[in-house]
Amino acid sequence: MSGEFKVDEKWYQRSLNLLKEITDNSQKEITKLKAEIEALKKELALQKLSDIGQEIEDRDSAIYATGYWNGIEKAKPRELTDEEILELSNTMPYANRFEFARAVLKKATEK
Repeated sequence: MSGEFKVDEKWYQRSLNLLKEITDNSQKEITKLKAEIEALKKELALQKLSDIGQEIEDRDSAIYATGYWNGIEKAKPRELTDEEILELSNTMPYANRFEFARAVLKKATEK
């Protein structure tokens, strides 16, 4: 018969095996690259957190060293007199001493 196409079975099998090997190796490489990308993402996130932590530490150091940061004076608590504390305790009923302590601290930091 003319026009009939014959495939060499040996060649076909070798080609198929080679394609399978290339595909397997590509999948392994893709998996390896994905793992490396994830590791880099984690490293970047940790570095960003570290940088933010350093910025906060630097800002706090500036606040405590100078009492100012961006032109805002750090609130410095003042000592309340006994009369002020008594007045505060009579102005409203506090559910517990923690609420009262918070109110005293708030009053002490007011200008």
